[in-house]
Amino acid sequence: MAYVVFERLKRYLGSQSDEPVDDDLLQEMITHAEGYINQETHRVFEAFADTRRYHVGTPTKYGDGLISGLSIDNPRQLLLDEDLLTITTLQDRQGARTFAATDYVLLPTNQTPKSSILLIEERWEWVATTLEAVIVEGAWGWSTVAPADIAMATRRLAAYLYRQKDSQVFDTTALFEGGVLSIPQGVPRIVQFVINRYRKML
Repeated sequence: MAYVVFERLKRYLGSQSDEPVDDDLLQEMITHAEGYINQETHRVFEAFADTRRYHVGTPTKYGDGLISGLSIDNPRQLLLDEDLLTITTLQDRQGARTFAATDYVLLPTNQTPKSSILLIEERWEWVATTLEAVIVEGAWGWSTVAPADIAMATRRLAAYLYRQKDSQVFDTTALFEGGVLSIPQGVPRIVQFVINRYRKML
């Protein structure tokens, strides 16, 4: 499911829902806009099912090149590289041990999405190697459905990209004593504002 309903983008551009106005191109622009927002924020804004594996060796700093790792402050806390909504199955020892929902809590408390898993009493364990010892199966992403401002930003960016095909000036030009300076237009300001709100600090 896309962040933006295709028919809403057509209405935003002033076309009727049943009017065949570059439908394939509009869909491509939605895909490009979503990809740009995901890349710039380092997030995905609709739930997706996935199984992810984590290293639980010596605690290391987040973003050290491994998928994730144990928290330096608490070795029972596993830092996640993706936003987590719900857990279906949680295992360690390379899948040999399965935890019950009462064995752990998801953090931060009272907020969604979750960014880490804290074992209440147990410690993470492994067999033979610490690499990919923990297996987390569940629903990942910022939310079940993209937030309203993300949907708006995607629609604005997709419309901007679509309209660029008819533009003869792709950059902003400014005159100065030495000649003409060409400055990339970039994305609409409101889109960049929304991206900055959601950007994950790595």
